[in-house]
Amino acid sequence: MPRKREHVAVATLAGIGTALLSGRNLTGEAFFANGIGCVLAAQFGGVLPDLLEPGVHSWHRKRFHSYTALGVTGAGSAWKPSAIQGFIDGLRAQADQHRLRRMALPQEHPDRSGLWLSEMFCHVLAGMIYGLPVGYASHLILDARTPRCLPII
Repeated sequence: MPRKREHVAVATLAGIGTALLSGRNLTGEAFFANGIGCVLAAQFGGVLPDLLEPGVHSWHRKRFHSYTALGVTGAGSAWKPSAIQGFIDGLRAQADQHRLRRMALPQEHPDRSGLWLSEMFCHVLAGMIYGLPVGYASHLILDARTPRCLPII
């Protein structure tokens, strides 16, 4: 995978920016878990186009390396369709429910750690939904700046 290190580095920066923006209403552990999800998914998104269309030759860029794909992922990064935003909101509401149930239990209760893990998993998953299209878009933006550019479709 050519320039993988560069794609991962830029996607990591994009993931950090996304984490700061998407987690602006979160605090403490929830903010951190959201950030982990954003960065990990952005890193994966940063290499995903080359996994879908391996760079085995200089003309490997097709549908997944196109301005159309960039437009779709860019739109998905900036504007979430209501179904996806509803899913993210549902994950965060579920995390809040786990937190409230955990806080209602005595400190020594054995279910507290499982509820905490469930809460953090919901925040990580929400962050991943934000981070994946941002990482994918970062890959395409880098590729668009090369001499071969990107195809339209």
